[in-house]
Order: sequence, then structure tokens, then C-alpha cells
Amino acid sequence: SLNFKLSILGTLFAFGGSIGLIGTALTPADLVLDMHVFFANGIFQCFMITALCYTIVISRSNVFEKKYALGYGIFFILIALYVGVLEWAPPPRSSQPALVFQVITQKLIVLTFCLANVYQTFGVSKSKILL
Repeated sequence: SLNFKLSILGTLFAFGGSIGLIGTALTPADLVLDMHVFFANGIFQCFMITALCYTIVISRSNVFEKKYALGYGIFFILIALYVGVLEWAPPPRSSQPALVFQVITQKLIVLTFCLANVYQTFGVSKSKILL
């Protein structure tokens, strides 16, 4: 079914994002900046695809309340906006204000990741089918 295929695709991209997290941790920006940036950008690009796939799956599923699909949809939009910042905002090395903007948006998207995980955890804990 479409849900099964999208859940597999979303999970594959989640693994990619997880590899990005590990790669970012293993490549300090002060030593290997290009690799660090590659892995850091990969985190958000991969999890953006994951969030889109899971939004569709949850909205089509009878397992979760629809508000959790809405939560994932908002999460997807925020990640997409951040990926837009990564692609089109002034590079952080171009000026001090550009660096501050990039750092603040990065911290905000990480906070969004944390809040989205907490919100989705409530959805899983309420689902009798998954427990």
C-alpha cells in the first residue's frame, strides 16, 4: 500500500538523517568544516523528507488522531523553511549578522525537533494498537 511504501521511504531518510547526526558529531567544524557542513545539512534535508512521508502516512492512518498528522505537517514546513535558509540565506562566513542569523535559526530548528518528538511521543503513548 501507499502508506507502507511511504513509511519505508521515510524510515530510510530517517536513517540518513541519523547518519548526518553522527557525522556532524565526528567532524568538528574547527577541524573539517566542509565535512561538518555536509553532514549537518544532510540531517535537515533527510529529516524533511521523513517528516513529509510520515505526515502523509499518519494522515491516512486510523492508528493516530489526525492532530498528530497536523503536528508532523507543521514540523515538515518548519524544516523546509530551515532548508531554505541553508540554501538561500547569506553564508555564515560572509558577515557577523549572517553568522548570527544562521546560528539562531539552527537553534530554533533543533528546539522544534525536540518539541516535535515530545508531541509525537504523546501520540504513540495514546495509541492502544501500538502498545
